[in-house]
Amino acid sequence: MEEKNRNTPSQVPEEKRRPIENFYDNFRDVPLKYLDIFIGVCMAAIVVFILLGMLKGRGMI
Repeated sequence: MEEKNRNTPSQVPEEKRRPIENFYDNFRDVPLKYLDIFIGVCMAAIVVFILLGMLKGRGMI
């Protein structure tokens, strides 16, 4: 079975990389644990705001 040659970010010139790859390169020094916590907090905040909006729409708050 032939293995595909995949380019790592360091092998691909910066002009040819996708914008999302350039965005994530800014966070290389941040541990994955902290990014996961940040994403979790953002998701929880979205749920809370949706629930508050539903309650306010029904006149409960």
